[in-house]
Amino acid sequence: MTRCPKCESSETLNVKFVGHSGIVAYPEVQRNKLFPKCSGIHARACAKCGHIFDFTLDKPENFTPFVTLD
Repeated sequence: MTRCPKCESSETLNVKFVGHSGIVAYPEVQRNKLFPKCSGIHARACAKCGHIFDFTLDKPENFTPFVTLD
């Protein structure tokens, strides 16, 4: 059973965040006229304290154009 990292409760559940076409992300620094990218997000939520944790993108490949090589 996954426990909440904030309150240690075992009352956690899987949740999914979606919008019209998924969650929309914009790069903090605009490079090469990149358009916003979308993906659904899965996470865990605590039913006791409301903390949301362990976020995972449905389509992480959509965000590779935002990666900067330092």
